[in-house]
Amino acid sequence: QTVYNDTFRWDIDKGEWKKIEPPVSPKPRCAHQAVLVNNRYVYIFGGEFSTVSQFHHYRDLWRFDLKTNLWEEIKATGDRPSQRSGHRMLVWKGYIILFGGFYDTFRECKYFNDLHMFNITEEKWYKVDFSSVPSLNLPAPRVS
Repeated sequence: QTVYNDTFRWDIDKGEWKKIEPPVSPKPRCAHQAVLVNNRYVYIFGGEFSTVSQFHHYRDLWRFDLKTNLWEEIKATGDRPSQRSGHRMLVWKGYIILFGGFYDTFRECKYFNDLHMFNITEEKWYKVDFSSVPSLNLPAPRVS
């Protein structure tokens, strides 16, 4: 099994892929999530690196600038989500919303139903606390 960290761009006009070779980029991974922000930045979070002999989950956040073709690791503050893969993300009103995923140690596998919000302007994570709403039926942990 091979995992890559190549970056490619699709050229709509030419109908072809172009390989981008920025000086810095995220480590090889799969099962991460990516979202487009303001039609300029692609953010990725988490994912996993897995081979026959190794398995590692990430909890890093990276931003790719579509104008400069450069990656930057975002050293966000706040209550960062734990290491995970198979989670889901979306953009909503200046936030990146992250839900679910899983973490596997080969001895146990933990599935998440937590919700995190990343304030794009502040570059800060917030974990949504539902403990004060006991009647709320939270969704079950899930991965996709």
